[in-house]
Amino acid sequence: MNEHPWLWLLRTWARWSRRFRSAHGDQTRTIVLIELTRLGDTLAMLPSIAMPRNRWPLAKLHIVVDADYAPLIRLLAPGAEVHGVARSQTIAGLWQAVRGVRRLKADLACSLSPARRNAALTLCSGARAVAGYLTAADGPIHYLARTPVESFGIASQSSEIYGREHIAERSIKVWRALGARDTRAQTSVCEQKALDRASECLKQTGRVPQGRYVVIHPFASWKYKRWALPRFIALAWRIGAELGCPVVFLSNAIEGRELAPFQRRFEKLPTMRFVSTDDLIEMAAVIRNARLFIGNDSGPLHLAAALAVPVLGLYGPADPALTAPVRVSATLIYKAAECSPCSQQVCVRPADHCLNRTSVREVFAAAGELLQRFAPKEAATV
Repeated sequence: MNEHPWLWLLRTWARWSRRFRSAHGDQTRTIVLIELTRLGDTLAMLPSIAMPRNRWPLAKLHIVVDADYAPLIRLLAPGAEVHGVARSQTIAGLWQAVRGVRRLKADLACSLSPARRNAALTLCSGARAVAGYLTAADGPIHYLARTPVESFGIASQSSEIYGREHIAERSIKVWRALGARDTRAQTSVCEQKALDRASECLKQTGRVPQGRYVVIHPFASWKYKRWALPRFIALAWRIGAELGCPVVFLSNAIEGRELAPFQRRFEKLPTMRFVSTDDLIEMAAVIRNARLFIGNDSGPLHLAAALAVPVLGLYGPADPALTAPVRVSATLIYKAAECSPCSQQVCVRPADHCLNRTSVREVFAAAGELLQRFAPKEAATV
């Protein structure tokens, strides 16, 4: 693993500055959990926060995430104080985050995935003890590299190394190394008032149908994680025309521009909707009322699973055994290529990448089966 020089200096300083300090378990009162990566990674971390609560029941938990995700994480992590970091991928944003985290005067700060900005913020947190992934993994796909869990200022109870495992295991390994019992909580929305208000507003303005519907999110963070947009359009047409089920296309504002040329095709299907929003609370409200969520390997797919909505996920560059939502009601279509899993940013067959192996007919059949399996009870009795 090729470590960046300034991160090596931070680790060296953190190790030596805490050489003669010890954070005993019974004295740990403030814990900072740092996860500044993508939405799916942040959601995958949430079940693990039951572990530090069991290990240090009197400690106050602070969770530091990207500013865009903070309002949503506050709903999904009741009992923890959530702090948002704006522009976390810039030096200026990271410096502001360091100043904010240091004001928390933490006893323990933990980097919960092997991202460089997680490690840097943890090492600069000023906490009496630091732990987690303090050496950043090579490349953007952290689960493909092997990264050790380290701790300075607090004793490790076991040696843990993360790599080629499900992304939910990353944070679990940190707490396991610190002696916490392997107990995981199901993420659930505790305070629903914000979602209720957003849902009611969406229905009153006609942006979503009054009843239940299928949500399709046809985007992902990288090009080769995306099933072709025309295939999603064909899928939506069949769901609406043949199954008689309303469909809502969900996107952020930038993604919505890609969908705009297709909206005219659905003028004869009045139950079709297109919702573009950068508000994650509003996005969660759209998803929560869905009968089924269909999408690529992306943050909204994990969000749907966290909201207990049945999901149909389309996978190619990433192995779902490493990145899929951990839910019984998740159906995953994965046509493994010989090069999968890969870096996802560069494809050896760009003209015919692995997601092209999945047909509209296969996805439509899987969607129909899921809609039948999770049909509303009142409809099933008719």
